[in-house]
Amino acid sequence: MKTVNDVLKTILAVLLSSTWSTTLYADIQPDTENLGSQLIEDSYLVTFKEPANGSLPVVTPPNQEVMNKAKKGEIQIPVGEPSSGQSKQEIAEKIGLNGEVLAIFDTINAIHVKIDAQEAHRLSLDERVLLVEQDMIVTTATITSTNLTANSPTFQDDILLLPLVNSPEKGGKYQDVKFKLTEQGEWQLLDFVIPQELQYLDKVEIIKTDSFPIQVFLKVIGNFANGCEEMGQISHRLLDNKFNVWMYSTQEEKFSTGEFACTQGLVPFTHIISLPVYALNKGEYEYSINGLHIGAFELVEDNKL
Repeated sequence: MKTVNDVLKTILAVLLSSTWSTTLYADIQPDTENLGSQLIEDSYLVTFKEPANGSLPVVTPPNQEVMNKAKKGEIQIPVGEPSSGQSKQEIAEKIGLNGEVLAIFDTINAIHVKIDAQEAHRLSLDERVLLVEQDMIVTTATITSTNLTANSPTFQDDILLLPLVNSPEKGGKYQDVKFKLTEQGEWQLLDFVIPQELQYLDKVEIIKTDSFPIQVFLKVIGNFANGCEEMGQISHRLLDNKFNVWMYSTQEEKFSTGEFACTQGLVPFTHIISLPVYALNKGEYEYSINGLHIGAFELVEDNKL
């Protein structure tokens, strides 16, 4: 684990090399406006209770050895596939499911199923079930602007606040970084946040407009880990001909303090990210989301008036 001094050195190195706050960020305002939601027919998330003493769990607990390898990047666990290797058919038989198990989320003791409302009601009465929630798509959109005020550094009362700081390997790796200018003229690191990346990103679609100059959007489809998680900061920067995009999660303070309990179960979302492609030269461009979901698009002519 990095010490405060390690982080301070990294942040100062980034500041001195002027690699921070030189790119546009997809979300000018962290609290992105919710543009709507829609229930998905015959799609439900079923969360189970912790088994009573002597009872076998419906969802086999995560295999910690496999999970540790995944966290280190040694292996990848596809979203919806359990680290234990448990089969969907096994779970369906355990609960007598009249439907189909689409995915298993062993880290939150839940499954995603395709069933009708009658079967959902039956499952809600099962003593092993904690919660049955109908699947929902939450649609949000970024606010695209060339005004970087919300993410610009501020200095007031001897406090320097850096909303976003890139590291050489990741955009927005450090957030809400606070320095204090001491009487001796030195900078003292007061606080910083290392945000959590969004974990459940299922699909990324590229969207290009027909009008000129061309606009390019990334349509990201995924899931929040629970009902408390929200869309956090989104950072992107263009290195050579590749847009590296980093999506982070956040949650309201009332949930992090334990004042309110989180609704368990994945919450689907669709999020639109605008890439700053104006004035780019014609050619092939790549993109990646959180180091994965790599794709490409082409500008057939210089994209400027």
